[in-house]
Amino acid sequence: PRDGDGNINYIIPVPTSAVYRVRLHFTDTYYEEAGSRVFDIVTQGVTAFQHFDIAGRNGYKQAVVVEMDVTVDHGEPLTITMQRGAVENPTICGLEVFGVNLAGPNTSSTPVTSTGATTAVSTSPTGSP
Repeated sequence: PRDGDGNINYIIPVPTSAVYRVRLHFTDTYYEEAGSRVFDIVTQGVTAFQHFDIAGRNGYKQAVVVEMDVTVDHGEPLTITMQRGAVENPTICGLEVFGVNLAGPNTSSTPVTSTGATTAVSTSPTGSP
């Protein structure tokens, strides 16, 4: 879901206030050179990755996966934005959201579910590359 400014925005309802592990999947199949597509990744209004450059990280047509833990408070939805930078519109291949149990020595993750359906989103947005 791209807005009029070229940003990609996700608003994901989550069942409870908690820590969620967000895993974002990228590949750039259009631009071969580093610096051709640069954008910020923002979660809950906080910049998690600034000047994110897919081709600059792994090269042309190579998968890049980034992961972060995000705290969602007061029953608000989880928000994720790929915010257009100075160079080209952002792109994303897919995303996963897991509830995280950080209470014990072994961290465990489970998919976020709502009435039996996984809330994780897999998408390939349309629009310019």
